[in-house]
Amino acid sequence: MSAANIFDILPDSVFGPPPELGPDVLAAQKTAKEAFKALPDSPDRASILNALGRLGKWTLKKKIASRLPKFVTEAEDRFPELAMVTEKAVNARNFFVHGGQRDFDYSKYKCSLWFFVDTLEFVFAASDLGEAGWSVKAWADRSSVSHPFGGYTSEYKADLALLKKALAEGPRSPG
Repeated sequence: MSAANIFDILPDSVFGPPPELGPDVLAAQKTAKEAFKALPDSPDRASILNALGRLGKWTLKKKIASRLPKFVTEAEDRFPELAMVTEKAVNARNFFVHGGQRDFDYSKYKCSLWFFVDTLEFVFAASDLGEAGWSVKAWADRSSVSHPFGGYTSEYKADLALLKKALAEGPRSPG
């Protein structure tokens, strides 16, 4: 799922100001930092302090979500629930990189992993093109499946339906 990492090559300036934290979150962050700093040094302590330090900063999910309005608002009918798809793509990437919880059985629905890769590549390119004045709607209305993004566009709703089926089933239980 290295396609998710392409968003990290963009400078933070393209995403705008970092997301603001509310006063309650800032207070909780401060309290938690103080509590964890008081603990003996350990990998878990360092991990939590790093996570607390990332609050209010651009995360991969937030970076991707900030790029969607650059092009998708004019073509939401062609790409329904694209924000959810990108979120699940990052979840899958995080599972393969860090372990943890899965949204569904990735081995049973391998084709959804390719859908994730294609989605992240499409969002990266389309958001850049959208900033340059490109119209995804005009392009999609005349594109063909011979273009990689044309194939993505024509298969999007079928891939979304399969993803929803996988999500409804959830992760396969161990054993």
